[in-house]
Amino acid sequence: MVEESQKPKPDSAFDEEIDPELLGLASSGQRGSILRPILFLVVIWFGASLIHDWKVPLSYFFSSSEPVEIGNVLEFATLSAQDPNFKPDIPHNRYVSLSGVPSRRSQSERFMFFKLAGSDVYVEMPREDADLSELERAAQANKKGDIDRQFFEGSGRALRLSEVPERYAGLRGYYFGQYYTYFCGMQLGEKEQRILDESGEECVDAYIVEVGTTPMSHWWYVLISGIIGIFIVLNIWWTIRWVRDFARS
Repeated sequence: MVEESQKPKPDSAFDEEIDPELLGLASSGQRGSILRPILFLVVIWFGASLIHDWKVPLSYFFSSSEPVEIGNVLEFATLSAQDPNFKPDIPHNRYVSLSGVPSRRSQSERFMFFKLAGSDVYVEMPREDADLSELERAAQANKKGDIDRQFFEGSGRALRLSEVPERYAGLRGYYFGQYYTYFCGMQLGEKEQRILDESGEECVDAYIVEVGTTPMSHWWYVLISGIIGIFIVLNIWWTIRWVRDFARS
């Protein structure tokens, strides 16, 4: 005789021993930790802040690659003499083309700087001997003698120094120490600031031209910003999903 199979009865005693708090913890675990949306928001904030800090180079990348013709800046002195209120029409954060006579030269490890005579325009150019050692530079200088380039003509990115106060601190400090040039937006010590205030001298609203820097030179800002933007969108979506699941549970 075949024994009739019987369905196993639920163990009611075991079911009664399940702690309701454990069930609550399991349910909350399915909803996800509260730390997850906080992490999502931190990533969104960090990415957005980084892209915001890059707004100047990003804006330059999307500007015209045709240089704005400034011309010979020696004419600025004549125009200033004719009109004391004359201000050179140099666009900030744009690709420009200009010429002039270099003066007040200086240099760093990789760049050379000079002021174009008759204007408040400074030029930054990569040094041709940037990859040479000090000994090789000295030998090259002796070979060339004291020949100096007497005229400059080139194109690059124009920046209004007062618009980028966090940049070119070394250049500002050098020209202030050597030529007492007080740039607008420059941070000075208490003593120097007091002397300037007493003298009544106005600040110099100067420009610097980064020779050879075209809008396309900043392509990597766009690439990295695009990658960061993807992460921002993903984290926004994950945050929305977390809030939706939390509201349903």
